[in-house]
Amino acid sequence: RLSDNPYATPGTTIARDGEYFYFFSVLHNGTHDIMITRIPVSSMDDPRGFVEYLDKEERWSKGFDQKNFDIRRAKILFPKGSTEMTVRYHGLLNKWVALYSKNFSEVYVRTADQVWGPWSGERMVFKMPEVETVKHSLCYAGKEHIQYSGEYQENIVFTYACNFLMPDSIPEAQRGAELEKSFQNMDMYVPRTVILSLYDLFNFK
Repeated sequence: RLSDNPYATPGTTIARDGEYFYFFSVLHNGTHDIMITRIPVSSMDDPRGFVEYLDKEERWSKGFDQKNFDIRRAKILFPKGSTEMTVRYHGLLNKWVALYSKNFSEVYVRTADQVWGPWSGERMVFKMPEVETVKHSLCYAGKEHIQYSGEYQENIVFTYACNFLMPDSIPEAQRGAELEKSFQNMDMYVPRTVILSLYDLFNFK
């Protein structure tokens, strides 16, 4: 096991930069704040003991993998992230791009020159149309697939998924019938693919 830390699990998304793998982690603090740890590439066969985290003084420190890790010592890269996200480097931008979905309806991006930040503010780049057009739907799991981004990585290609959730306002006696209607929609719960142009998103030529 990589860590005994009960406050965060490394690996919400993983990015390699140079001689390190960087593990983005969601803190279990109720707000999905994002922190970062790293492991040397040379230690991946036996990573225990080599995990370092970025602290508030922006130093790489040991101790993240311990049960008594003090969550207050970790630097928050950005608040209110997501348990499912990706961080990938786009050479066309010369920046790292974090992509994630929030609110069960929207996709956001942030950018940074270095994988550990500082990260920009978040920017909504896509709203899932199913939330508006399909009754009782919610969407999530926004993730980028940079291997399909084009010869010059000129696009952001991401997928997301949608499912159903009965709102509390529907009486218990009606829930079965409402779910049955929803499950007849065979277009749901299949991956949705979206392609966005970096030229359009970031207004450059």
